[in-house]
Order: sequence, then structure tokens, then C-alpha cells
Amino acid sequence: VSDGVLQSTDRFIIQVLNVNKAPVAQSGYPIEISEGDSAYLYGSLSYDYDGDSLSYSWKVPAGFWIADSTQADSRFSAPQVQHDTTFSLILTVFDGQLYSSPDTCRVTVKNVNKVPVAAIVSTANIFYGVSMNEGDTLWIDGSPSHDPDGDSLTYSWYVPKAFGFYHSDSTKTMIVAPEVQKTTSFDASLTVNDGTVNSPENWFIIQVVN
Repeated sequence: VSDGVLQSTDRFIIQVLNVNKAPVAQSGYPIEISEGDSAYLYGSLSYDYDGDSLSYSWKVPAGFWIADSTQADSRFSAPQVQHDTTFSLILTVFDGQLYSSPDTCRVTVKNVNKVPVAAIVSTANIFYGVSMNEGDTLWIDGSPSHDPDGDSLTYSWYVPKAFGFYHSDSTKTMIVAPEVQKTTSFDASLTVNDGTVNSPENWFIIQVVN
């Protein structure tokens, strides 16, 4: 201060206190992956304004597997899906005092079409065939056929021309055994389609007894 003639000076200290700032979680770019496959989550670009060390916490939806949810970067596996599905995998980081806001990595899991299975009703584990007398009528039931993705199926039966043959594109088919000179075995099959791909042919034997 000054009175116009003399001047006086006094010194004082200004103490600036550090205020801890919340860290920032960075969960990485969106990921596209096929069902059942593995990929990596990258959270190592997360940062803290004060330079504090970070701990990591990944939260993944049910059905996902993650190698270590406490690592910045961690491998994960995608679940099976009925159709292409986008999931949210969430990363939160902690600087020892404050948690970050959650950051979301969008993971789109692509459905991979699986081959359907043609199967026939049987009292045994595997349907090998049937035996019938000439002139007899028999229904064969393909309702155990299924598609792993849950897709609707269409049916295609193959039976030799000698037989009477009805409902060749239905779940069940009806056959009428032909006249034979001696007991004869014929090859027949069922194939199903899920709208995209055929199943392997399920071959079986029809034995016609003379």
C-alpha cells in the first residue's frame, strides 16, 4: 500500500488445491462378429485427467464369455443368436476415488445359418427302415426333423416309382407297397430345407415282403 510518500508491501500465499476429476472410459469401436466366434474388447484408451492409475470393469450380457472382466483389453466370445442382434458391452473405470461414466461398446452378433436335420419317427435311436407286405399302406412321419436356428422347414420325400406315393411335400408321407416277385428292399429318403439350405438326405430302406 502507499500513502503517497511511503509504500508498504506484505506477502501472502495462495494455495491451489487439486480437485480429483473423474476418469473417462473408452470402450472402443463397434464390433461385428459371427455367433460363437471370439474377438477382443479394447478399453486401454480410457484415461484419467490427473494421471491416476485406473482399474477396469467390463459388464457383458448373459450368454457372452469374457476372459477377464477386470482387464483393459480382454477376449470375449459371442453367444448363439436366432437372428442378427446388437448387444451393449459396458466399460466403467475407477481412479481410486471416482468412477467414470459407463461407456458402451456395441457388438453386433451375426446369425450363421445352420444346416437343418431330416429325421423320421422311430422306436430306435436311428431310423433304418420299415418292412411291409405288398399292397399295404404305411405312413412315414418326418416330424422329428428340426432346424438349429428354429427356421420353418419344407419337406421333400423320395420313394421309388413302383410305390403308390402321396403327400410328397408334407411332414408325413403315405406309401402303398407294390406287388413284388420276391421280398425286395427299396431305398427311400427324406430331405428338409430351412429356406436357405437343404439338409443331408436321410436314406432308409423299405422292405416289401412277397
